[in-house]
Amino acid sequence: MQIVLKQNINTEKIRFLGEVAYRDENKFEVYKNIFKNTNSEYELKELLLKEGIKETAINEFCKTLRKQKIIDNEGAISKEPLIGEYGEYFLTFIFDGNIRDLPYNFLPIRMDRSIQEEHTTNTSFHISPKEFLSSLNRSKDLVAEKPVCSIFKIDSPTLIREAHDEENMAINIDVNNDEWNLQISDNSFRIPREKQLAYHQLFNEELIEENSNYYLKLPLEKAKDKSKYKNALLDFNTSFREQIDTDWGKFDAEYKNVNVLPQENEVNLWYNEIFNTTLKVEGYLSQEDLKFKWDEILRDKEYLQRDEYKKKIKPFDYEKLIERYLPKQEEYWLLQAATDLNPYSQPLTKTKRNIDSGSISIPKTDNGQIKDDILDKWIELYSAKRITIIDPYANNYYSLRALGELFSQMDSTPEEIVIVSQRDEKYYEEKQRKYIDYFKEKYNVKFDLHGKKEIPHDRYWFIDEKIFTVGVSPNEIWIRKDHIEIKQQININRIEPENLPAEIVKWSH
Repeated sequence: MQIVLKQNINTEKIRFLGEVAYRDENKFEVYKNIFKNTNSEYELKELLLKEGIKETAINEFCKTLRKQKIIDNEGAISKEPLIGEYGEYFLTFIFDGNIRDLPYNFLPIRMDRSIQEEHTTNTSFHISPKEFLSSLNRSKDLVAEKPVCSIFKIDSPTLIREAHDEENMAINIDVNNDEWNLQISDNSFRIPREKQLAYHQLFNEELIEENSNYYLKLPLEKAKDKSKYKNALLDFNTSFREQIDTDWGKFDAEYKNVNVLPQENEVNLWYNEIFNTTLKVEGYLSQEDLKFKWDEILRDKEYLQRDEYKKKIKPFDYEKLIERYLPKQEEYWLLQAATDLNPYSQPLTKTKRNIDSGSISIPKTDNGQIKDDILDKWIELYSAKRITIIDPYANNYYSLRALGELFSQMDSTPEEIVIVSQRDEKYYEEKQRKYIDYFKEKYNVKFDLHGKKEIPHDRYWFIDEKIFTVGVSPNEIWIRKDHIEIKQQININRIEPENLPAEIVKWSH
């Protein structure tokens, strides 16, 4: 997460007589050509002696460098272009008389040599030179990218106020690395951690921290405002701008890559809003497809899987869902169409089935295991050599994750696996794409993909010489770190080849 705080800050320009070291890059560049790669007075003297310069001249030169603070008391040569001289100077610094603990109050941002013709006033600044030097220490912990000056002594009895102005200031914050940099007057100053504001002050909404990550509790109305909070609703991450009021004053704030969460009393409303958006994009869907999309939202949006949110999200209920809309709303007619598309709206008596007495029912559970809850009950699958799966939702990242776990815990890897499914054009994250590629290669899976209308709603598994109907798709098996969750009861029934629907026969062994 990155934040930029912008503000017009008050500055003062004063004039005084004293001993300082001020930034003069041009003069220092001349010295650098003489110093070459030396780092100390001793090394410099050795270099100049080798170049044939007399020792007396070298000593006078080094004496001048010490006077100019280029060589310090320890004999080290400065790396910063600060030239020490006695004279009259202009100093411009940040000044705010209203905010007591502002860490950048009295921060020097420019120092220049004073020229008599530039004097515009004889108005005294209200702080004495002694108090001023003490005040400068308040900002000494802010490390400058390009050091501005050092003030060693002020000989003026009073400080002369030359100008009062405003300048544009920005504080760039990298939250992930806890780095704050104040930018002003073509320079940057690092604000140390102990001087920074608490992050919650930088937001108008509640900010929470979990495991060194920050999340903004965003009201739904703001999340729905796509012009201001782009992608917040669907991606749980956004960038935006707004004004804030902090202990350091008011700022125009710009935020990038902010993780957002629903407020707890709006979790279900947020979920419904995502579903509405999905519904408008997908168009007419069957009730089965609607449920798939409903469940997929929860699975795809990991932020909604928080424990305190799960109990607030209601399970899919078509009748209650359609009651939410008025007939004049687009969503109502999109959902109404699902009644006509419902594959279970008529009894399944048209297809004659010979159900084996060994039908399997695997109950839903929030804490199960692949081997114990599925493979130990479906013994034909556990020892299968050839598998063909006909399922409209099998070619889906989460279905493939579940199938991968099933195949990995079988007695041995099947010799042949074919998945007949519909094309899934959905964009996957990189880690999901990598898993899908891994799955295909590891299990040598052949995919037979078709358009949505070409795949039947029912699910069929051909396992060696036996055929089964399966009540749900593999995506209803959620893979966790050390367990699985079975979201719906899995009903598995044996069917004889002669009773297969005509459109399924072509995929039989």
